[in-house]
Amino acid sequence: MTTYPHEAGEAEPFVPASLRHLPDPPTFYLRYGTPREKSEVQSILRLEGRTTHTQEAHRAALIDGMKNLMTEDEFMEWEPRIKEFWDASEAYAKELTEARNALGANPTDDEIEALPKFEFEGKESVVEVMDGVSREWHRCRVLRNDEIRWREDHPVAMRSVIVTGVENLDVELIHERRGRARYLTFDCALAIAEKLYWFATDAKVESPMDAVAELDLQCQLNLYLGEERAKNSASPVPSDPTPDTSKTGTGETAGKSKVSARSRKTRATASATTSGT
Repeated sequence: MTTYPHEAGEAEPFVPASLRHLPDPPTFYLRYGTPREKSEVQSILRLEGRTTHTQEAHRAALIDGMKNLMTEDEFMEWEPRIKEFWDASEAYAKELTEARNALGANPTDDEIEALPKFEFEGKESVVEVMDGVSREWHRCRVLRNDEIRWREDHPVAMRSVIVTGVENLDVELIHERRGRARYLTFDCALAIAEKLYWFATDAKVESPMDAVAELDLQCQLNLYLGEERAKNSASPVPSDPTPDTSKTGTGETAGKSKVSARSRKTRATASATTSGT
């Protein structure tokens, strides 16, 4: 296997846990993140055309879709209910955060189970309507796709700024030019994941993607937690079990949309397989 040098004095070796039983596993040298690396991750994502959108933008797109896909009566019925749902979900998120903070750093399973649950009368119907509009309205799909692509490429950007060297993995490390020469190119960071996956596959590891996930997790810890906290952390801090309401208040749910079932305008739009722009 090929060995590529790393920057001495600023990186430490890391071997994915799923490969540590092998005689010569790939070893990655990972630096710890500073504000410079955090800023560079965002810069890389912008250069790759990745972006996220505010909650207000997602909700405005949903309301616009409702206006165009629903009849006037349907819009008058559903708009206030959806806005009420958003208000309730925000109040719940605040309540849940306060309740979790009150538990301290190491809550028991029973304490976590006793946390308040999100309740809203007619929640299933409201979510079904929002999901239907989100699927059928072009602007909603564009915003959602932007969010998905950002999430997919965020680990790649972290790899490019945290990985400084590799041993026992046949991948050429290619650095950026000029003022960003300490970081790997985006394509190189992609190649690392691909080569690691195929290495694990050839080694007959039960789940080859685990090695990539383990590397990305350690890159995340190094980037955002700093040296001491990264060394003491086995995994990121879990997110709050809030309902999927941070953007439009919708999730990907199965079933037929009430918009499609109730609205002549929506049925016509769907049958013509066109979307709003």
